[in-house]
Amino acid sequence: MQTKNALYSIGWWLWSLLLPILFSGCAQIVNPTGGEKDVRAAIVLSTSPPNQSVRFTEKRITIEFDEFIQLANPAQQIVFSPPLNEKPEYELQGKKLHIILRETLRSNTTYSINFGNAVADVHEGNITTGLTYAFSTGDYIDSFRFQGTCRQAFNLSTEKDLLVGLYNQSRFTDSTLYTSKPDYFGITDASGKFAIQNLPDSIFHVYVFKDENKNLKYDRTEPVGFDTVLYRVSDTALKPVRLVYFNPDKFLSNQLVDTFTRYAGRATFIVYKQLAFQVKHALTDEGYRVFKAGKNDLDSFFVYTADTSLQNIYTITTNDTSYRIALKKPSGKPLYPFMTELPRNLELGDTLWVRFTVPVTAADTSRIGLKRDSIPVSYTYGFSTQKNMFYLVHNWKPETRYKLSVNDSAFTDMYGRYSTKLENFFTFKSIKDYAVLVLTIKNVPPDRCFIIQLWNDSETELIQSYNIHTDVTITRENMLPAKLKIKLIDDRNRNGKWDNGVLKSMYLPESVYYIKEPVVLRAYWDSEQIIDISDMLK
Repeated sequence: MQTKNALYSIGWWLWSLLLPILFSGCAQIVNPTGGEKDVRAAIVLSTSPPNQSVRFTEKRITIEFDEFIQLANPAQQIVFSPPLNEKPEYELQGKKLHIILRETLRSNTTYSINFGNAVADVHEGNITTGLTYAFSTGDYIDSFRFQGTCRQAFNLSTEKDLLVGLYNQSRFTDSTLYTSKPDYFGITDASGKFAIQNLPDSIFHVYVFKDENKNLKYDRTEPVGFDTVLYRVSDTALKPVRLVYFNPDKFLSNQLVDTFTRYAGRATFIVYKQLAFQVKHALTDEGYRVFKAGKNDLDSFFVYTADTSLQNIYTITTNDTSYRIALKKPSGKPLYPFMTELPRNLELGDTLWVRFTVPVTAADTSRIGLKRDSIPVSYTYGFSTQKNMFYLVHNWKPETRYKLSVNDSAFTDMYGRYSTKLENFFTFKSIKDYAVLVLTIKNVPPDRCFIIQLWNDSETELIQSYNIHTDVTITRENMLPAKLKIKLIDDRNRNGKWDNGVLKSMYLPESVYYIKEPVVLRAYWDSEQIIDISDMLK
């Protein structure tokens, strides 16, 4: 009996030890994992009529997928080529996509449908890329292909959703681009590439434009590009084409865009792409003209007249015309304020420019002092009447502090007003803080001109520009450490600047090339760059 009780006690003791362990294990409730994320896009199981069908007469196309799908912006993403006059309808039914055609199709024509990024699965939104469907209303499927790349003409950047249109030579007229949809077209991807498939053996004009209003027709303000050659798509030697597009000019060169007369004795003229543009007061030769370059090819001319009682009549002269313009006289308006501006920063080798808001007629240099470490130093100076600036030149010393003092009445403007006192301090860096850039330009083709431009890495600031017509070595010192882009422009008309394209006259923009890798300027280091023009033009 004692043995039985002992065994019972031992069993109960063991059970009391195991019971908490069992309960603690059961108390932790864990949600089941969902497995790996679904990254597979929907797959086409069947199409009706079958893809690549001929003698097509249906009004409905059905595509069945292996899972439920959704459509994103089908009106923009799903592209028919040739384009349809009536937009089709799109219906989703479970795993099926129905396309209902609402017009009579052309006879003996191959149609292709590119779905872009329109089709995605319901659960994860995985896009079915590369989805296409083709059919023919004739006896065979056209199989020729036209492909290439589109880039912005001036900076060679790329953009998605540009329309590349092919226009059959046999039907093309001067107005076709504006009044008709292209016979076939493709859309660029983010890298600027496009491909137009299922083309007939025909000769085409090619244009690219940004179809901003989505009407499949070119509107005159939209960015546009073209090629001056015709393409037969069956040419076996035809390689991927390279197209460029540009923003068309909003105005004619030398066109007067706007005028202002908000102050007495001052008139402002805004001119588009000015070239040999001249403007002066028509009733007096006494006055000043100040030019200021602007953005987007809109430059400003400020005409100041000493006699503010005169009528505001001005003579405008360009290379091919001359005319007069009368502006409203601002009664009771004050003169434009006279202010002087000193530069904030200077680097070794810089010229110090003092800017004015009104033309200056006199400078008293005895009232202008330049000191190096509290010791007066000499300088040379002069005026730029067109820019309305006083410039001061001195051989700046590195690691040195300068003080520029402009005392009261140092400058007198055209209305007899005096400048107020100003002063500024400049501390120049060590020579070890600067870089040296040496450009060796070689193999410049004879009788051709080029422009070498130095830009910052983001291409938001033009640092320097050089006109090149022969082999040369350029050394630029005292440059701040940075990454530079080097751009080459084929200056076809030798005017020293990049020229835009002109659609009306089929004038292509001047060609642009880049050094492939940015040039890295390091402090206290000479960076040498060889630019082989013949290699860049290949």
